[in-house]
Amino acid sequence: MIEINLLPQSEKSKIIAQRMSAFFTSLVVPVSLLIILVTAVLFGLVQYLNIKNSQLDNQITEANSQVDKYNDVKKTIDNFNTILSSVDKLSQYWIDWPAILIDLAHQVPPDLQITKFNFDTKNLTQIKITGLAANYRSIILFREKLNSSEQFKNANLNMAAYDTTLANTINFELSVELPKAKISVPSSTKTQGSSQQQQQQQSSQPQNRSSVQEEQ
Repeated sequence: MIEINLLPQSEKSKIIAQRMSAFFTSLVVPVSLLIILVTAVLFGLVQYLNIKNSQLDNQITEANSQVDKYNDVKKTIDNFNTILSSVDKLSQYWIDWPAILIDLAHQVPPDLQITKFNFDTKNLTQIKITGLAANYRSIILFREKLNSSEQFKNANLNMAAYDTTLANTINFELSVELPKAKISVPSSTKTQGSSQQQQQQQSSQPQNRSSVQEEQ
């Protein structure tokens, strides 16, 4: 069967335009809904990522806080171990500090003042003396008197410079060694050593007796 469209060309164009308009109109609603759905999903995803990022930031902050606490505890433990090590070293030796300080006071010139007296725990035979002097000659005299003393030896000048805040005043630092003869083991340690020797001698006596009986 053959269809013959007798409509004029203008009517045909209108019909085609109406059909195209209806087609595009039918697509507007689902496309709009799809755009709204995608936008909502993306918005929700962005909010979820923001929440996760906030949680991660909180976890990182808490972890950093724990690390700081750990470092503080470790630093405290290290300082405590250093103190224990120093105490252990000091407990192994006895130094006649009253005699040393009295002798040191006798060696100080009139125009020289001692401001600090440091004891090196790593080197039990060395001390550092810091002070103020009116001139370099007093410092040299002080060093010579220390070297001539029985309590000190090898007094060396580490630093000497004019003070920027006090007029006509020189800051200085001397390193001085204590003679090894002045550093001795405490009597309690000696007592323990002698008791150990006595125990060893007593333990060796039964062995000597048993050897004598076997020879008989």
